[in-house]
Amino acid sequence: RALEQGVQDIAGLKMRTRAGMGDCQGRMCIGYCSDRLRRATGRHDVGWLRPRFPIDPIPFSAFQNLGTEA
Repeated sequence: RALEQGVQDIAGLKMRTRAGMGDCQGRMCIGYCSDRLRRATGRHDVGWLRPRFPIDPIPFSAFQNLGTEA
């Protein structure tokens, strides 16, 4: 559906589909998504995901009392 809406690059694909926002942060799906986007648009360079860090740094002390259970 995103390709039908005219997505031209990975950043646009991420914004419309949330691809790359899962637990793996795109390490599993981004290669597949890039290939599909290249084929659909005919473009060789469709970009790459850039890491986005938290707006405000989180101090390690914020995690201190969370415990060790996962």
